[in-house]
Amino acid sequence: MRTVLARTATSAALAALPIIGFATPAHATIPKASIALHVTDIEGVPVRSARLTCNPAGGTHPHADAACAALKHVNGDIGARPHGHTPCPKEYLPVTARASGVWNGKAIRFHEDYSNACELRTATGPVFGF
Repeated sequence: MRTVLARTATSAALAALPIIGFATPAHATIPKASIALHVTDIEGVPVRSARLTCNPAGGTHPHADAACAALKHVNGDIGARPHGHTPCPKEYLPVTARASGVWNGKAIRFHEDYSNACELRTATGPVFGF
């Protein structure tokens, strides 16, 4: 009888302990993505390009972790990113930013013209920061 009571007490004590699970990596909450990013000049000549993948972050984008995190906040909608407040020079050297791919199983497309590369970086943050 004593053994049964001891086991019951041990079981009750163990049941009262919090359940400890395995930590989930931070990138696990970011949806899967594969996005082609391109920047061209006013004449459509390619300036630079990168491939961004998320979950896991990678591709040819040099700041994939930051770009994926930024896109997570807007559910992959590049145009919905809040614009920054970086002062940019008043020079007119227009660039066009394009993105196409898949975010969390949904096709995405983005196309926007900017007066210069500084305005592009300010508007899109790390997404076009390559």
